[in-house]
Amino acid sequence: MSEKVNIVKAAESGRRPTDGVVSKFERVLGISLMVDYDPEEHRRVQSGQDRGFTLGDYLDGLR
Repeated sequence: MSEKVNIVKAAESGRRPTDGVVSKFERVLGISLMVDYDPEEHRRVQSGQDRGFTLGDYLDGLR
């Protein structure tokens, strides 16, 4: 793979490698790491007077 040990160790510890290194991992390991993500549920945060349902509202409802 021709990568420095520090780069591989950093990726193993959870640090995101560069796209080039990810491509090398994919090629060497025969897996897909970078895939398109299309969420099924879309959420929109609204601003304005109507603040919506908050965590505090939920906790008040439990009492």
